[in-house]
Amino acid sequence: MSAQLVELLTQPRRPRVLVLGDVMLDRYLWGDVDRISPEAPVPVLRIARQEYRPGGAGSVAAMLRGLEADVVLAGVTGEDEEARIVRRLLKDLRINAAGLLKAADRVTTLRERFLGQTHGRHPQLMLRVDREETRPIDAASANRLLESVWRHLDRIDLVLLSDDGKGVCAGGLVPQLVAIARAAGVRVVADPSRLADYHGYAGCGCITVNRIEAGLTAGLRIATPEDGLEAARRLLAFGVESAAVTLDGDGIAWADRPDGGRVFPARTREVYDVTGAGEMVLAAVGYCLAAGADWPAAIEMANLAAGLEVERQGAVPLGRSELLAELARTRGGQTALPPPGRGMGRGQQCNPPPNASRSTR
Repeated sequence: MSAQLVELLTQPRRPRVLVLGDVMLDRYLWGDVDRISPEAPVPVLRIARQEYRPGGAGSVAAMLRGLEADVVLAGVTGEDEEARIVRRLLKDLRINAAGLLKAADRVTTLRERFLGQTHGRHPQLMLRVDREETRPIDAASANRLLESVWRHLDRIDLVLLSDDGKGVCAGGLVPQLVAIARAAGVRVVADPSRLADYHGYAGCGCITVNRIEAGLTAGLRIATPEDGLEAARRLLAFGVESAAVTLDGDGIAWADRPDGGRVFPARTREVYDVTGAGEMVLAAVGYCLAAGADWPAAIEMANLAAGLEVERQGAVPLGRSELLAELARTRGGQTALPPPGRGMGRGQQCNPPPNASRSTR
């Protein structure tokens, strides 16, 4: 497997992926906590800096750019300052936002995170404040999105759906999109929201679901990797070709038939922040499939990338060279690194700038 993953990470072709879903803006406020408020027994956060980062489907798109994929992003924002910031970040990342629509009657979902530290220690999340839009988009916007997808289908290798329950993937949009993509011979991989009707994802090549979501949908408590595999098998009843259940430290369970599948175990590591692991799984699977990999290689790569992701704070896009280095570590240093000029690493053009490199779900 290592040889196939190395080949995926060193091949020169840039996979072409369309990401559709809930595009949001994440704002991070970083500061120090050195006193308690005299007004109430709460810590006082003294803000030192702030960062804006694309969130939701925008985060998935940013992660794909980190892996050097060409990305088209489709979704709906408001006509507000947050939408303008999102578009600026996407432009900086060189993400094609041709499918990102504006709607005057909606607000752009904004998630603000307040992170504080004391005595120079690692910052910790103190509070998250959301201003969100969850109403389903109107029929006109849904039709415009589908038209945008149709226009790009002859120039992409894969469609990724990132549903955070903010209204873009509501109603009949998902089954219509899956039908359009399948008619064009393009596979769809989706990360459904917790409240979604999974029947609408019938025809998808795969759905990626976390432990909690899978347990609720499959009707069982997932306590072991074997439970996760059983949940993945049960999810096939919704008409999807395969299902991947992310199991945190237990890895990923994946099944493509009721009596098959396997568990991909994760390497034991220090978990710093689980934020962004789900987006990284979707992005890594999408990158690999768009590059021509089979399912085992795609799930293995996603497992590797998610493991690296939880060692970082926030949803940080990873470069190919970082994944190659991780492969070398997990295989005892036996994995060859790419020759010069192949496989960009962090700090090169395809990696996002510091003010747009992280997002959380």
